[in-house]
Formats: sequence, structure tokens, C-alpha cells
Amino acid sequence: MFGRNRFISLALTAFGAAAAFSSAATPPLSQLVDASQVKMIAEIPDARLLLESARASKLYDLFVDPRVESFLQAIAGEAKLDFDSAMDRVGIDADALAWPTGHIGFAQLYPAQVRNVLAGENPPDDISIFSTSWLLLVEFGEGADAAMAALDHLIDFCIEHDLLQFDHADGDEDVMTLRSLVHDRRMAREEELHAEFRRRLAQSRDQDWEARSQVYDWYWKARLQGFDPTGDALIDALSERLANIPQFAFARIEDTIVLGETTANVSGILDAVRIQPNDPVSDSPLYARALAELGAGLHAWLFENDELVRRLSRAERQANSREFDFGSEDDDDINDVMSSITGLDAMQATAWGLSLDRPDAVVELRNSVLFVRKSGLMELLSRNGPPYTPPPFIPASAVAAGRMVADLPRLPDTIIKSLLALPEPLRQEAGPAMTGLIASRSIFENMGMQVHFALLRPKQAPAAPDDDWPSRFDPFGFGDTMPFLLAVEMRDAAPLSDLITGFGAQLGVKPRTFEGSTIFESEELGIAIALAIGHGYVMLSSPEALEDAMRALANPGAGGLAQDADFQRAIRTVDSRGVFAAYMQTDRAVAWFYDSFESAKSTPNAPAWMKAMPPRELWRRFVGDIVTSQTSTDSGFTTLVRLLAPSP
Repeated sequence: MFGRNRFISLALTAFGAAAAFSSAATPPLSQLVDASQVKMIAEIPDARLLLESARASKLYDLFVDPRVESFLQAIAGEAKLDFDSAMDRVGIDADALAWPTGHIGFAQLYPAQVRNVLAGENPPDDISIFSTSWLLLVEFGEGADAAMAALDHLIDFCIEHDLLQFDHADGDEDVMTLRSLVHDRRMAREEELHAEFRRRLAQSRDQDWEARSQVYDWYWKARLQGFDPTGDALIDALSERLANIPQFAFARIEDTIVLGETTANVSGILDAVRIQPNDPVSDSPLYARALAELGAGLHAWLFENDELVRRLSRAERQANSREFDFGSEDDDDINDVMSSITGLDAMQATAWGLSLDRPDAVVELRNSVLFVRKSGLMELLSRNGPPYTPPPFIPASAVAAGRMVADLPRLPDTIIKSLLALPEPLRQEAGPAMTGLIASRSIFENMGMQVHFALLRPKQAPAAPDDDWPSRFDPFGFGDTMPFLLAVEMRDAAPLSDLITGFGAQLGVKPRTFEGSTIFESEELGIAIALAIGHGYVMLSSPEALEDAMRALANPGAGGLAQDADFQRAIRTVDSRGVFAAYMQTDRAVAWFYDSFESAKSTPNAPAWMKAMPPRELWRRFVGDIVTSQTSTDSGFTTLVRLLAPSP
């Protein structure tokens, strides 16, 4: 077979090239890619340890349960593809495949030309340099031969079915490059679609918005398809993935396989193994600081260079403006002001860390965000609070609850300060907004620092849907009730009450007293949502939930989530003295989810994933409650999310 023979020939060439490398283990990806090109990099330092930890945490047993596997396949829309038969058809010996034993790294890289932009040169007219490409490095250890054999069979199968072809236009014999014929056909198909789109659009009258809308709907649905289905589940599954990949390349270095979106990426790794780059991301102080904030004991981590992304995004807007003659300096000004208001203009980097099988926890997810300084809205979130204790109006039956600490009294002036930095024409346009913010000062200056929220389970299950599922099915009760409760501390509510009384009448808002508070609601809003003021709080929720909350405040001592044993156990596992803390009772969340969809499972149009839902009791065996804490630090924020072990 031509495909296999060509592959074997190239594989021998690559093997000979790989033999020239040192016999030492391939360095981690972070030591092989240049920091100036890395948008994002994710690494697993020890894949075998990750698998062992997953098994020890029982999470592995959950995901390999046949009922959960069927559920996940249904969600992914792959229930029609039989994995075992697909492997047999391709010729892959699934039993011979082994989990990687060493390092795994994945990165999104900018082309090397971006260094010139970072050095101060004007952005080029070719904006393609701002596009990223992916790179994957996997250390298989003793399983490398089996992994290469599987890749051999898969490529051969794709070549035989006209999905891939070898492409060595770049002339790099150390790297094997394959071109996606599915992508080529998709591009040709899109040219035809676009021509037909223009023809149909020209036939519709300019003012016939319904006809033009139908043309746009047809066009986007046709584009999203990406390829013409054949009815062969395996061929269609492969085509769906290859439709968005112009090409990919790969090489082998000892027991490590490198795959990349471009030949240049993969050959760059081969060069870096021989001669380490001068500025690898592993030596970047920003990378080191972001990971240090995550702490030790990580099984995997991810780093994103937000500062680099922001600088190159601005350069890309400038290049777009020159090449396509759209955009203006005002656009940059608006982007800068919005970044200034949020404080994101000072964000440097984001990192995520994953740990499995921790004390008391099945999964532990950590996050760090680094800032040059905290300004704008981020400055309002710079003060940590006392240990989180849910106020008495948060019921013990709440599915989830939490608290955020924010300097709300300074919110209007913080936004005004950023708007005043706008150029004169834009500042004039922002005049009405600034006037409104100035008028709101008296309201915000009376607010406290703590914002409480809760997710409430509706007291009644949703009605069974009709056959028009899911358009008329509202499982979480948004159409009939407000399942969320939001509450802010309020010292003097008179300014807010006067504002609602004065302007609310136009929306049919009417006040009524209840348990020493005032509840404002309107039947004209089309949703059962109301606002309550009283007992030192202003709250937003459904009228029924507000009555329950005000009743709890007027009659303290009735208990609530704060006295719940599950909550107390969970909150003790984190330091809740931060800017944010939250808790979710998993049993109640699962029960709500299952109860919400129970009546819909038997409808004719119910999706496959709904019918494949595993028994609700299964989740209790493997996972417990979820608790989150976020702390403000001198350099930014750190967050900890813990999926606890089930209660004994």
C-alpha cells in the first residue's frame, strides 16, 4: 500500500535522525519553547503519577463505569461510534497501547516573527503572525513503539480513505507532515457556499429582513457542517476533526512523540533538544512566579501569558486597521478604557494547577492571577474579609451559597475616573453615563462590603414538558420563579427606596410591607422577580424567596445553612477569609438536576444524553461537596476549589 510504504520510509528516516540525539530523556516542553512565543502552555510532569493518583482518589472508577462512559459519549454526540470496532477497523491493537509514563506538554505558540513586534517594530501587514498554532509532546516510555504503530495505522487508514496525504513541501526530512484533504475540500466548499450566499442575498430585497435573516441562517448552518457526511460513523468522526486542521506534523525523539500544527513547530523542538533556546519559558520569572503562587504537590498545571496576549492583540488591531481600512484610534481608546475600568490592563499572567487524591478531597483545583498593580474594579476586590458565615436568610436547603467582599461605595468614582481619561469626543458621549454614576453615589456609599448570593432549589418540580422539547421546557424554573438570591448590606436604604418609588411606577413596580421590610414587585416584568429592602439588606430574588429571607431576619435563631453539618465540614477545609468564598451541596445539586429532567426523559424529542443519565446514587459514591475560596494577595489573587471526598 502506498500510504503505508511511504510512511515506513519516512519513519525510518525519522528514526535515524532521532538516533543522533542524546540518549538522555527529552526535556519538558517548557524548556524547549521560547517564552516570547508562548501564549499558553500546559504540562503534566509525570503522567504515570497522575494516573495512580486518579485511581487512588476513586475518580478513575467513576469515569470508567460503563454507565458514566455511555453518558459522556451521549453528551459528546459520539454514541453511534463503537470505539472497539473502530479500533479494529483501523488496525490498532488497543490492548498494546499504554498510558504515557513521563512528561506531557501542550502549548499554543505565536510564530517567531512576533519577537520583532515585541522589540518595538511596527506590526506587519500580514496579520497571520498573530494566529497561534498548537504543539504536543508526549513521553510514552516503553509504550512508544505501540503508540507509533497506532499512529502508523491511523494515518494509513486516513490516506486510504482520502482524508490525509503526505506533504513535504517544507523539505524537512526529520519531520513527517500530513495535509488534511478534508480541510482542503472544506475550503473549496466554503468558496462555493459564499458565492451562493452572495447570490441569495442579492435576490432578497434590502428591506426584507426576514428573507435576509433566512439567508444568513442557511449560510452559517452550512458553514458549521464543515464537511459532507458519508453515513460512515468512523469516517465522519475523523472528517469532523480534520475539517478544522489544515495540516499537522510529527516526529519521534527516543521514547517521546512530538505532534504539531506546523512543520516549523515540530522541527523547532528537534532543534531545541540539540541546542536549548536562549529564553525558554521555564526560565521566565513570570512563569516561575505564577506557578509558585499555586503551591507544591501539583499533578498538572497551565500557564497563560496575559501580558503577551494583550500586547499582541493591540498590535493586531493596528494591523487590521491598516490592511482592511477599518477601526480607528478611538477603538483602541475604548479598549484601553474598558481594560482600565476592569483593571485587566494590569493583568500579567494566569496559572491553573490540578492535584488529585488530596487530604479530604478527590480533586483540588488552584488558580493564581498576577497583576502589575490592582486598579479599577480589581482594586475594589483587594480587601479580604472575615471567615465566611452565611447570614440567617440563606436557608439550609440552598443548593449553593457564597460571599464576595467588594468596596462597593467606591464603585461609581472608580468608573468615573476611567471615563474621564477618554479623549474629548468619547468623553462627551460618556456624559450621560457619568451623570447617572454621580447620582448613584448616595446609594453606593451606603452599601456594605459583603455581597451574599445563593442558588435556591424551587419548592415545586417543573411541569412536564410538551412534545415541543426543549423550547418550552424550563427545568430550572426561570420562567416561573427566580432560583437565585442576591443580597447586599445596606446601612441607609432611603436613597435607593426613593429611586425605586420614583421611577418604578413607570414599570408597574408596587411596594408592599412584609415583616418590617418593603418588597417591590411588578407583574409587568414577565418574570417573578422582586426587590426587598429591610433589616440592613437589599435583596433580589423571587417574591416567595424574599418573604422567606425577611422572615428569617425578623425572627433570628431559626437556623440556616450556617448550622448545616455538611457546610461546616466543608468550609473548615479552606481558609474562607478572602474576597470570595462559596459552597455547593452536591447531593442537593444532583437531586435538583435529576428531578428537573425526570419528567422530560420520556418525551419523544428528549436528547440521547438525557436518556443515558446514570443513576443519581452513583455520584454519591465518588464525589462530595464543593467548596471554593479566593484570597487577595500583594501580587494578585489565588483561588482554591476543592471537590471533597464523600461523607463517611
